[in-house]
Formats: sequence, C-alpha cells, structure tokens
Amino acid sequence: MPEDARPNPYLTQTYEPIPNRLSSVNTIAAHTRAIGGMSLHARKQIVATASDDCTWKIWNMETSENIMTGEGHRDWISAIDFHPAGSHLLTSGSDRCIKLWDFMSSSIAHTFANVAAGPIWKVKFHDTGDFALSSAGDGSIKLFDLHSLKVRQQYRQHTDSVMGLNFQPFTNFFVSGSADRSVSIWDMRTGLTVQTFFGHLNAINDCAFSIGGQYISSCDSDGILKVWDIRMVQEVLNVDTGDAIAHVCEFDKTGKLVAVGCSDGDIKLVSVDRCEITNTIKAHEGSVNDLVINQDNSTIYSVGGDGLVKVWK
Repeated sequence: MPEDARPNPYLTQTYEPIPNRLSSVNTIAAHTRAIGGMSLHARKQIVATASDDCTWKIWNMETSENIMTGEGHRDWISAIDFHPAGSHLLTSGSDRCIKLWDFMSSSIAHTFANVAAGPIWKVKFHDTGDFALSSAGDGSIKLFDLHSLKVRQQYRQHTDSVMGLNFQPFTNFFVSGSADRSVSIWDMRTGLTVQTFFGHLNAINDCAFSIGGQYISSCDSDGILKVWDIRMVQEVLNVDTGDAIAHVCEFDKTGKLVAVGCSDGDIKLVSVDRCEITNTIKAHEGSVNDLVINQDNSTIYSVGGDGLVKVWK
C-alpha cells in the first residue's frame, strides 16, 4: 500500500474565483443517448464521457474533436475516470464489469467481471495510479490492485446503493455517499471507517473533497447540498437547491464555491461563505448528470441526459 500521503501540488497555487456570470461557449453533441459520467484529464483540456449508448468517448475540448471511441460494455456505462498520467481509462456500469483501457495499445487491458450484485455507479483511480475504487448498487465498495489485478480490500458498512465516491486528494482516504443517507470517510488500507456523517434525509447521489481535503460536499435526492468540515467533525453548510434532484456536486479550486448539477437541467453555484445560491445556469434540456471544473478554475464542463457536453466560462 502507498505511503501515508503525498505532497498536494494544488496547495501551493492560487486561483481566481469562478466568474459569477458564466455563459455557454461550446456544445458538443457527444452521444445519441444520455451521458452518465465524465472525467477530465489531469493536465489537458481533454474530457472522457460515458453513455447509455454503451460507448465511451474522448474529446479535445479546445477543438471539439472526438479523439477516441470505445465499445465493449454490454449495457449502459455510468462511470469513467482518467488515470493520473492519462495513459489508461476506467469504465463501469450496468453490466457489473469494470474495464481498464490502455491507450497505447488501444485495447482493453483487463476486465474485472461480476464485481457486484448491482450496477457499478462509480470508479476512481488513486492518485498513484496503482489502485482503483468502485462503488455499486448493492452497497459494496472494493479496492483493486491494478498490478496484480486482484481485489485488495472490501469496505462494508453501507446498507444501500453507494453513488458517491471520491479520494481525498493525495492521501489514502476516501469518501463515500449512499442511499442509506450517510457519508463515510474510510482508510483504504485498514478497510475501516474513520468518520461517518448523518444529516441527509434522502439518498445521497454524490460527495467530493475540497482540493485541500478539509471539506466534503454531499448532495441528495431532495436537492439538499451539505458541506462538512472533517477536522471540526461538523456540518458547516446546508442549502436547498430547489425541487429537483441534486445529482452531482464539486468544489471549485478555491474551496469557496460548490457547483451542483440537478435533474431539471440546472447548475447551481453555491457560495460556501454566504451559504446561498449565487448563480443558476440553465445548462441542459435533460438532467445534469455530471460536471467537472477545469485545472485553472476558469471553466465548467457539464454532461447531461440530452447527450451533450457543454462548456461554461
């Protein structure tokens, strides 16, 4: 297993806040059906998308070029993640498989079959690139060793589907959010929970760490966004984003703003300091299923039920 922690390069950088007034600067008709998940390359403006049309695609967001398309899953794909070095891709979905794709050989490097008893909602690379996490509809979370291609650890506590999953940046801890309405922090090496937060009254659809790792955002099917301070072990923000389901939440690089993607097609920008919605973007015709904020904090990429990738600056 990796050492305790690695230096976090983002902590030495300063970022301009995301502009409060964002407009759509590009739209890509990426898939014929809904896009369930997306991932941004660690250094480049390259986005990978996973769709209900059973394909994944990679896009150069500066030229709108489709760089690569992958087929191999037997049903819809819900999750996709870039390797930290950009050399591989992980995908998962309804067929209960996780596929590791190798860009150098343009092929499937490995398939982990029958990983769970339900759909695999999320897959995430560890920052070392040596391990990957999955979370599934049966409540299971598993850690895979990508060298031995074996399951290294299983994490058992959630009693319902786990839809939120993210590593704490450059550490060996991760956060999970479940339909059982709890948010848990885990030590990936011991397999034990470090902390569990209660307070949501409906299924949690996403959870994410701030770039410095001190805060967690979580959002649920009632449209509630919460932010938790893991050092103080307490809730520091509770905002009702509206009547729609909150599908995805992500901190910007300053840690002072959370972008929330909702089932009515809106993206809500929430100020952590002011505990209020500061902007609403009418983003997609269908639901907003995933979004990412780019490396310099200037752009939001979003994907939705309309099969589109949109760029907001």
